[in-house]
Amino acid sequence: QYFMQLETTLALESERRQVFVEEQRFNLSKQQKVKTLLQKAHYQFAKTLLLFEDWPLGLDKTAFFKNFNTELRYSVSILSQVLPLKDAMTEEKYKTFRDMLQKAVRLNLKMSEAENQQEAKISEIYAEISSFTETIRSLLH
Repeated sequence: QYFMQLETTLALESERRQVFVEEQRFNLSKQQKVKTLLQKAHYQFAKTLLLFEDWPLGLDKTAFFKNFNTELRYSVSILSQVLPLKDAMTEEKYKTFRDMLQKAVRLNLKMSEAENQQEAKISEIYAEISSFTETIRSLLH
């Protein structure tokens, strides 16, 4: 498990560095900006998925959800930067993007409440975050 987590962390770091390099390019077109923001959000969601490696076995999930909500809120923040670039996407892709963003916001709000945290099912939350990464991959192609 340790080596799998290490390998995933290294792959994510490589992805983060590539996105950083692309961001440093001057005069990005709107399409390039959207692509870079989607790549950053993909990285952030994948990083959020890694948090599940340390899912608490006891009843107190407060610390986990504090980290989880921080990471998820940052992902939402990155995705929100795409909104003004709406015209750089097709109508269909924008609708898919908007739906995903709304789901991410709802998940973040839901998991901010203590009673929802205690009733949370790891598989459902993990599946929802995974679906965000899949959606982003489809938007990038």
